[in-house]
Amino acid sequence: MGDALLDYYVKAKARYPMVFVLPAVADPDDPNLPYHTISRVENGVVHLAVRPGYLVEDRTGFHEMGHVFDFIVSGRDPTFRERYWSWRFRDWPSAPSSWMVAQHEYDTIYRSWAYLPIESLAEAFSIGFLGWGTDKSMDYGHTLDPAKARAFFDGEAGITAMPPPVSVDYPVDWLGPVPSPNFTVGRQGNPVSLIVDHWMAGTFDAALARFMNPTAIVSAHYLIGTTGHIAQVVRDEDTAYHSGDWDINTMSIGIEHEASPTVLPSDALYAASAWLHAQLAERHGITLEVGVTVIPHRQVVATQCPGTLDLDRIVSEAEDDMFSQADREMLTRVKDILEAREGLVWAARVQRGNLDVESGKLYNPLLPPTDPRIDQRNKP
Repeated sequence: MGDALLDYYVKAKARYPMVFVLPAVADPDDPNLPYHTISRVENGVVHLAVRPGYLVEDRTGFHEMGHVFDFIVSGRDPTFRERYWSWRFRDWPSAPSSWMVAQHEYDTIYRSWAYLPIESLAEAFSIGFLGWGTDKSMDYGHTLDPAKARAFFDGEAGITAMPPPVSVDYPVDWLGPVPSPNFTVGRQGNPVSLIVDHWMAGTFDAALARFMNPTAIVSAHYLIGTTGHIAQVVRDEDTAYHSGDWDINTMSIGIEHEASPTVLPSDALYAASAWLHAQLAERHGITLEVGVTVIPHRQVVATQCPGTLDLDRIVSEAEDDMFSQADREMLTRVKDILEAREGLVWAARVQRGNLDVESGKLYNPLLPPTDPRIDQRNKP
């Protein structure tokens, strides 16, 4: 059933309450669905359907929410789709000049879903909502920036400031193992107690290719791309060759980030790295502290690595990720209670002072009030 998509509808509505205003229902199982997932609006109700046995992942779930966003907003304003196309491919010569032209090319030439402009919009919504991902529709060589995509849909929804981020788990692609000369099975009995951060000083693909070269004698556990894509090539339980120091390698996790002197770390990369650091901290019992348990490669050997990567930002965002929304609500309640109690304490002190003065005694904040109305010690 479409129950799996209902969760994504709730999350999308939390961010865009002025758009996702319609009731949503999960349609019954239908093995004959033409696609794995389908969303549609009928008689003022959003219908969500999933082909039986299909596992809905975040990118797909929010892709469908992109269709719902389009159904509702374009229903209110027919110019929305052309605004999207103009924003997405303005001054990009290899792309069709308008939504209408792109639709016509699909109808008459390509007949592949990737060329449908509505699929481009849904992909942009998903990537913007999550802050990471690679556009699976035809991008005409124009790579999508997740932050700009998010800003576009925020603007269309009338949001000027970003609401709190929705907690979404990042998928970690297992692309390993690397060839045996590039890592050691096990850690010689050492627990993981350290994270060493690196930058690739090149592209994600180039770093991955190097780790897969059996003559390189180098590897890291994780790679993070500019889009927020996370891949793992060495198990946490095994030793990767990343720090240049054998002892450090046997007790650490190595994380490579797609950044270089000419490519600054992206917001999507920082968000993914913070999430991964939080996961590793919880998994291995590490208290994240820059310079102590989270260190730059240059702290181990003489190198510029990890360049401009901001470890303080990663740890700060990771610590935010380690609190659930329920945790934050509980802490807020505790704060409110303490603030309220502080006012009562000061009120009681003032009252006690007044009562002591009335009884002819000097006020002493260390003693309770002497008024028999509230001083139970005066009872016989």
